[in-house]
Amino acid sequence: EFRRVLFRSTFMGSGGLSSWQQGKPDTWREEGDRLISTAPGAKLFREFKSGSRTRYDLSLSWRQRPTVQIALGMGGAQEMPGAYRIDLGPDGMVAVREEKESTDGDSSADLEPCGDLPENGLTLTVFIDQDAGRLAVMLPDADKPIADLAIPSTGGKTGGGVQFTVVTGTAALDSLRVSPWRGGSLSLDDTGEGAVRLRDGESLAAVVAAVEKGSGVALVRAAAAAAGGEPRRIPLDTV
Repeated sequence: EFRRVLFRSTFMGSGGLSSWQQGKPDTWREEGDRLISTAPGAKLFREFKSGSRTRYDLSLSWRQRPTVQIALGMGGAQEMPGAYRIDLGPDGMVAVREEKESTDGDSSADLEPCGDLPENGLTLTVFIDQDAGRLAVMLPDADKPIADLAIPSTGGKTGGGVQFTVVTGTAALDSLRVSPWRGGSLSLDDTGEGAVRLRDGESLAAVVAAVEKGSGVALVRAAAAAAGGEPRRIPLDTV
């Protein structure tokens, strides 16, 4: 599995529709590497084992501005809105950090408007620190977040899951990267340094450039030369 290859980057791509849990059957379809909703109310969930501090890099696209809820840090598929989420709609984008205060359903919430929803799509980087109850959102090429919210966690169910709910219209998940985050400072700079550990005991300071579909082979570049050079081919069954 891909997560066995990567030490720092837990997951990249969409992973194919079969890797996701649909709220209702046949409400999403696969087109190349993209997952596209086919009807309003379409829901898509996937769990990721990424730890309590996680970075999510995601890209969505659409033909007409939809209403979409992106819930992150989920401990499982849920009908209720998530504690860490981004709400997208024709009226704009809103970051939401919500925490249930007690068993009777009372909750506290902090919201921060994040500007207008782009006409054809959106790329975001979202940082979540579940220990600190923090949600931060950044746009590409930005040097500061468009939202940074924190409400102390009360110890509810959390995880690394991602849930997309297309409330109105249709939308496509073009790409998703889920990776551990050290917490604290926010930066879009990412050297991609990590380790690929082989079963024979060898550990490579490397970046996984790609996994060849159907071949069981990962293409790996040395972390110090991630931008160039020929990748090394490593069979996944040796990892």
